[in-house]
Amino acid sequence: MILFGVLAVVTGACFGDADLDFARQSRLWLLQNERITESSGVAPSNRVDGVYWTHNDSGDGPNLFAFDETGKDLGVYTLAGVVALDWEDMSSAVVGGKQYLYVGDIGDNLGRRSDVVVYRIPEPDPRAGGGKIERFDTYRLTYPDGPHNCETLLVTPSGGIQLVTKSRDGVCGVYALPAPASSGAYELKRVGEFRLVSEDPFDRVATAGDISPDGGRVVIRTYRRALIWTWEPSGNWFEMKPAVVSLPKERQGEAICFDRAAKRLVSTSEGRPCAVSVTPLPNVSANGADAYSASLGGTSAPRLSARLRMSPTASSSVRRGSSFFASSVSSSARAVSDFLAHTGSRVVLTATLR
Repeated sequence: MILFGVLAVVTGACFGDADLDFARQSRLWLLQNERITESSGVAPSNRVDGVYWTHNDSGDGPNLFAFDETGKDLGVYTLAGVVALDWEDMSSAVVGGKQYLYVGDIGDNLGRRSDVVVYRIPEPDPRAGGGKIERFDTYRLTYPDGPHNCETLLVTPSGGIQLVTKSRDGVCGVYALPAPASSGAYELKRVGEFRLVSEDPFDRVATAGDISPDGGRVVIRTYRRALIWTWEPSGNWFEMKPAVVSLPKERQGEAICFDRAAKRLVSTSEGRPCAVSVTPLPNVSANGADAYSASLGGTSAPRLSARLRMSPTASSSVRRGSSFFASSVSSSARAVSDFLAHTGSRVVLTATLR
């Protein structure tokens, strides 16, 4: 008889049983619409449950694609009179009781754009099957310190806009604008920065982000992982310590959002058909997110080990097999190592052989 259990000792973070949801295999949808080849932003509909919006990266027109949780194509909606230079991210928000989609034409790989653009669009009914969007607001934004490449657009529940820049050295500048009253030109304010620390260059660049519908949490993704912060009333969420969540392996992941219940992360990747992954989150209230936060900087990989407690009455055959069993337990431990990466945690698996 074999009795075994798991003891997790965590430094800098506290994970409950619900946090093991991070390690569950994510659900996967494949989108029917084969025009979606470079999904670069994703956002939940606030009009219809279980519906999402996405758009392509540069090279496509000003198109928004609606789909449901089976991957079914619900239509294409096109912004009239707009040229899409480098659409990189999108968000959805309910502001003043009205549902909006926000699209960020904010990419600038060469660092030459004099301004970037965010569109605020009254959310169409995704059940309408597609069409042209004639009415929307256009915000032309400039940085106070010159051009930046950016792939992350955040929208607060009050309609405020934040852009998080992308750089190879891992430094992410955070630029903010209070909710604009109408279309026009605005200057962003630099409110701070944070650094993505990793030996993996794919984990040092921010490729998308979102604020949960309740305004309680912020997620920023890299190509490999998602980082989750608690939203601060001051707006300086980036000064807190984030939780680190491993995302499913994706061809080139550049989009992420919370679902409407803020219980799952929805992420997309480039490729045809477009793959959509869903990663469950622990059941933690917005103001309790620090209960599973972990520091990024200076942490080590999880330390995994296996311990066997041998009953005095264990047979000789059980004793001879103990080393093999310990090896198997350690292999199982490695299955959750990615989940605990960068938390500086130690996982010890214990077992009793009788």
